[in-house]
This record gives sequence, C-alpha cells and structure tokens, in this order.
Amino acid sequence: MARMRFPQQALELIRQEDPDTAVTLNFIRYLAYTGKIPCVKVGRRHLINVDALIEYLENPDKHKEVSRIGLIRKIRA
Repeated sequence: MARMRFPQQALELIRQEDPDTAVTLNFIRYLAYTGKIPCVKVGRRHLINVDALIEYLENPDKHKEVSRIGLIRKIRA
C-alpha cells in the first residue's frame, strides 16, 4: 500500500531523511497540481503518494508529464 500524506506531512518525511533539502511545500504542491506525481483529492485537500514523490525526485526526467493545466473541464448541471 502506498504511503499517502498531505503535502506538509510529505515534506516533513523528506526533511527527516535530509534536513538540508531544497524541496519546498510549494514545489510539492506544484508537482501534484501539474500531475507529475499522483495525488488523490480528499475534500479540499490532496493526499500525495510519498513513494512516488521520492521516486520523482530521484529521477525527474524518467517520469511522463501529465498536465492538468489548460484542459477543458466538464460542467455539471
């Protein structure tokens, strides 16, 4: 099972392993928003797959970019 955490919790896990990391909370949110790392929306918040985040940070060029920006959204009546 994947370790799902809120962005702040994911950042804390990264900082435990590397206290001098350059990764920021806004960067993690950006990766989730652009679809570069998988996330699940829970209410108004997003859960981040921490294992996928760490894998992305290890090999950023390997991952396919799936952008949600500029897509047409469905309008529900």
